[in-house]
Amino acid sequence: FELSGTNQKQEQVEQLLQILRQQEIPATFFATASWIENNRSLAIQICQQGHEIQGLSEQEVCVEQMTARACRKELQTLRETIGTVTEEPCVFFRIPGGEYNNEVLRTVYACGSYPVAWSIDSLDWKDYGAQDILHRILNSRQLQNGSILLFHAGTAYTAQALPDLIDNLEDQGYQPVPVSELIWK
Repeated sequence: FELSGTNQKQEQVEQLLQILRQQEIPATFFATASWIENNRSLAIQICQQGHEIQGLSEQEVCVEQMTARACRKELQTLRETIGTVTEEPCVFFRIPGGEYNNEVLRTVYACGSYPVAWSIDSLDWKDYGAQDILHRILNSRQLQNGSILLFHAGTAYTAQALPDLIDNLEDQGYQPVPVSELIWK
């Protein structure tokens, strides 16, 4: 789940957490440093419920404009900020849009982190509806063991689609796990 800016209302995130708790599903939340700073108690709640919080870039610029220095600075800020709410290290880093160039990749690795992208984008932020989210993921040619699904915590239909999606994926033999269990280091 992506947590950035101010577009996620606390109620929407709490609703997702409730569903994940009921379904006994661990998840990974990619959060910006500013989101964590502005939602510290909610970030702590995410961790207390057994979910991961990893780093999401604040950068909205094209990746070609992101220098190695800016990337290192952002990774350091994310590690420090995430470290204030969780005892787990922030080792995964995602750039909005999923765009990486070789300089950013080398920098991320040099800082001891791992870049993470997704294999299926739910496009939940487009607000097409819960059925669209279900159809998009369940009928994706990329759906396979190890798929990483992208959701945004502040959308209108994500929480509505999540219980049916989890049930359908489990019926197909998939087990949802946090990103840390998928990435080979």
